[in-house]
Amino acid sequence: MKIMILSDFHGVARFAEKMRDLAVSQKFDCIVVCGDLTDLGPVKVARQIIGTLSESKLPVLYVPGNMDPRNLVDELDSGFHVHGRGKIIGDVGFVGAGSYSNLKGLLEQGLKSLVKTPRFLVFVTHVPPKGTKVDLAWDGSHIGSLEVREAVEKYKPNLVVCGHVHEARGVDRIGESVVCNPGPAYNGFYAEVFLDEKVKVKLLSLKTV
Repeated sequence: MKIMILSDFHGVARFAEKMRDLAVSQKFDCIVVCGDLTDLGPVKVARQIIGTLSESKLPVLYVPGNMDPRNLVDELDSGFHVHGRGKIIGDVGFVGAGSYSNLKGLLEQGLKSLVKTPRFLVFVTHVPPKGTKVDLAWDGSHIGSLEVREAVEKYKPNLVVCGHVHEARGVDRIGESVVCNPGPAYNGFYAEVFLDEKVKVKLLSLKTV
């Protein structure tokens, strides 16, 4: 499976069209958005972004971020949120937890909702797991989530995709789990992930396409 990973649009909807067209032309299988579609709302901005991405006719999965309204997942009528629930596409299971609280519990809730055990397991979070390269703030402090880290260590997903820390774009590992922060989409950043025999990640930018 070939997955486009996006995060942190912060209301910059114009990049959604370019990401949509790229997802089609580059033959991605699905699109995953790791939160902060808006910059403190409104929901209609998130609706525009997810709706535009959905025009690709590809599955679009997402979680809310800390800058999104709390009613975001209840108000959108396109895409599929995995905030506290799971979705299986092919042989890949996606479970998610956006920002707010009880992130480990939400991931466990999502795991329980999967109707079968997938070949690959992907955690979709907004906040990165704590203590990795992808949660490093400008001042060198780790500002990720301990709850997410604990869930990763316990359930060992093949892949964790996240965002939130704009300056910490990169790829890391927790044990055998690959962790990817694609960087903010409002700067044209995204990641390309292949799930085959192993996880392969490329950090890319619209500026280099």
